[in-house]
Amino acid sequence: MAMQYDVKAIYDRAFFADQASGSSRSARIVVPLVMRIVPDVRSVVDIGCGAGSWLAQFKQAGVPRVLGLDGGAAAEDDQLEIEPQEFRVANLEGDIDLEDSFDLCVCLEVAEHLTEHAAPVIVRNICKLSDVVLFSAAIPGQGGTHHVNERWPSYWVDLFASAGYEVLDVVRGRIWNDERVEWWYRQNLLLFASKTGLSRIAPSAVAGHDSRFVPLDIVHPACFEVYHRPSELYQLQQYNQSLQQILNSTSWKLTSPLRWVIARVIGNDEIRRRKLHAVVRLGWSFVSLKFLRRSGPRALL
Repeated sequence: MAMQYDVKAIYDRAFFADQASGSSRSARIVVPLVMRIVPDVRSVVDIGCGAGSWLAQFKQAGVPRVLGLDGGAAAEDDQLEIEPQEFRVANLEGDIDLEDSFDLCVCLEVAEHLTEHAAPVIVRNICKLSDVVLFSAAIPGQGGTHHVNERWPSYWVDLFASAGYEVLDVVRGRIWNDERVEWWYRQNLLLFASKTGLSRIAPSAVAGHDSRFVPLDIVHPACFEVYHRPSELYQLQQYNQSLQQILNSTSWKLTSPLRWVIARVIGNDEIRRRKLHAVVRLGWSFVSLKFLRRSGPRALL
């Protein structure tokens, strides 16, 4: 089934420009690490490559053959960081027919952008292209542009397991506290390998590793901090709600004639406005005190 939305309108020039620096900075740290874990990588395919930031870093690390697949508008907007011939337009929700295989398949923060029915499809496509996979996808509540299928890592682990791929959580611990890497990569990056792929993993990378006892569904403190503090948007919404309550209040409506008179008489004279404001505050204080004296303690109930 084809994607039922305008991919290029969602993932446009602004989208890729916003993510470019963070992706490149993160890739500069993670790519050499991955190359040490899987030392024989000579070809990489990136499903959902965007502008190709990660592939550019693999090329920088000495990988001679790369290919990026994406449905966004990066190529049309001349934002690619790889050569045009290293990029192909693809519908990521459908079967990808490439008569080729690669030493490593990368799919980072992409799967959450695809509809739920496409989840097994993209995993199937990934596994057809390589026996070693570097994968990450947004967790529930992570948020982002057109995130329609946010899932915990265990969800993806089960899908890869059905294809015969084992999860190796050997990347996150090495970058968890590295602030040069975007927190969503530090939180979500996992390595998957088939039985053949497991033989290509450096023994030192998996020494003492047992995925059965590693918690997969975790939240990075940076993510927790971002989504558990009032954002500027949230604060603006709260301000607008408070303002709307004031504008709809009886007191605001009753004092409308007074505000009109003040605006006409004083205009933009700031000194006269401050003097009037002081007089009004003094008068209000006097009336309030007089009311309290007449009413006694009951007025406070």
